[in-house]
Amino acid sequence: MAFQHFSDHTLRAAIAQLMSFSSFEICKYGMMVILEKEMTDLKGTVDPETFTGVEFDLLDASEDPLVKMLMKSVKAIDETIATYLMINSMDDFEVMNDDEANKLASHIFNNFISNWEEDGYENIVHGIHYMYLNLRFVMYSAAQLYIQEGAEMDAELYEERWNMDTLLSVVDDVEDFGDEKNLLQLFHLFEVFNAGYNGITHFF
Repeated sequence: MAFQHFSDHTLRAAIAQLMSFSSFEICKYGMMVILEKEMTDLKGTVDPETFTGVEFDLLDASEDPLVKMLMKSVKAIDETIATYLMINSMDDFEVMNDDEANKLASHIFNNFISNWEEDGYENIVHGIHYMYLNLRFVMYSAAQLYIQEGAEMDAELYEERWNMDTLLSVVDDVEDFGDEKNLLQLFHLFEVFNAGYNGITHFF
């Protein structure tokens, strides 16, 4: 494994991008629900992973309880990103277009998040449950990135972290982050995703 250090700016930008990736991932599942339940005639012609203002408007306007729950998470992420950028005096456009930060954030995110290929409402619900579980690991990894000022770039993070002992210890670990402002933002999102993970069980 090759541990790689990164500049402070790249680390902070990568964390903001991880938050943004999480928001888009949740929106993707929201669109999958809409296409499965509310707009079935467009299923197969609209890509849930392609977002414009129209898709966001559809998500915001949806009356589906599951979509509403997902959008509650999205709004919490957006508010956290705004707070995080303010704390770090960072520009949104500059952060989201930082190529080195994008490479780092993508490495972490893609180790935990994979495409859910199953069709049908019940399978989508299970996919959302799985997504929220893994987004908790993404936030945990973001915190570790910040604390360690780097990451193992050739490590399979998913294989290292995906075990019951780690899962049971993650909450204890994040509660030990202390009162550092950036870590508190990540801990907040960890709690948001934990609420989503528990809340989705009502839709099974």
